[in-house]
Amino acid sequence: MSKAVSYDNRARYPQLPWAGIILPLLGRLPISAFLLLAIALSACAPRTGGKYQIRRTEEGLLVVPPPYWQEPPGKPIKLQLVPSQSGVSASGCSADSGLFRASLARGSSPKWSVTLPSWESWQASLASGSFPFDHFLDELGKLETRGCLSAGAGALLEQAVRESVPVMVHDSLRYRYDWQEFEGFIGLEPGMRLRIERAEYNPAGKIAGTSTTYYQIERDSHRAIAFRLLGPKQVNTPDDALPDRNLATSVRDMFYARLFLSGAHVPNNLRYTALIAGTRTRERMEEIAESLKEHPDTGCPQGPEQQVNCMIFRGPVTASVELQVSVNGQQVFAGLERDVRSLFDEPARPCALRSLRVERRYLNKYVPVEFSIADDSVLGLMLVGGDRIVCPAPPESPN
Repeated sequence: MSKAVSYDNRARYPQLPWAGIILPLLGRLPISAFLLLAIALSACAPRTGGKYQIRRTEEGLLVVPPPYWQEPPGKPIKLQLVPSQSGVSASGCSADSGLFRASLARGSSPKWSVTLPSWESWQASLASGSFPFDHFLDELGKLETRGCLSAGAGALLEQAVRESVPVMVHDSLRYRYDWQEFEGFIGLEPGMRLRIERAEYNPAGKIAGTSTTYYQIERDSHRAIAFRLLGPKQVNTPDDALPDRNLATSVRDMFYARLFLSGAHVPNNLRYTALIAGTRTRERMEEIAESLKEHPDTGCPQGPEQQVNCMIFRGPVTASVELQVSVNGQQVFAGLERDVRSLFDEPARPCALRSLRVERRYLNKYVPVEFSIADDSVLGLMLVGGDRIVCPAPPESPN
């Protein structure tokens, strides 16, 4: 866990009038975006600054999300979120993990009130090694099984919490996607592409090459994780007859999905190299993760179970995740643990800090990432899915 970092509340960047930024953006949103906003995560607390901020500290780079940068360091952060709540009772619907709290308020338009730790509490808990982030996510997962959250709303409420806590740059993927290299799994979310590379053999049994299958990861109209097969379809051949081309039908109608990766954590005698599991609740996903950790040989859960889908990868195959980002308006896919610098490290693609612009999604909208141009700290920002980076090459010098 990261160490605490120092913060001088007096050294803030100039504040921007949030209404002058948010309202014009809302005016340009299509109707479908308004519906998604109302169903999912439409409202956030007032006085929340519309930007991320990067700060360099003695311990490393820190990413400060929009709720924090304007507030006094001792003040807990309040968010109000409005997921769909049809048929949900407010009785007993709350989650508490010390520094984190969430409760469903009664009223004609039910909404969730979420409390995040103040900056000072965040520092103190990290210093003591007792930051209860994972525990709070587990408590949110239990709200689903108690009927406090309608189908799919729990995943979106969790997403809002993940986007709203300060993180050290090197912990970005850990907090966004549960990615820990030695744990061997990663949460699958929109803004990712799944890459499945499989060896192909000739009649003599020797490797003749590789084939690669790609899936775009999305959420459908019901907010369930969906896998969209990319690339051309082979004529007169059903997808489910081809290796790795039936994922979209094998894992569907699930609100949580994880890729359990092969590697040092997988025993050599297993008959599979990776698997993807989908569940309808976070609590069920954690049960599967714990089971695979203790007994990896069990693979996919056995028997018919409507709350779980699973696809297993056998043979000479590698499954990996790539992050979809935009660079100067062009879609590119970056591997895990890539930073902004890696996008511009070629001599032919220099990037002047004064020209660099970075945007990141926060509660279903894009907000700027603010940084100081006094040093190149922003180039160390670890990428997450959906980031937008603009840094046009400087004009050529006249001869």
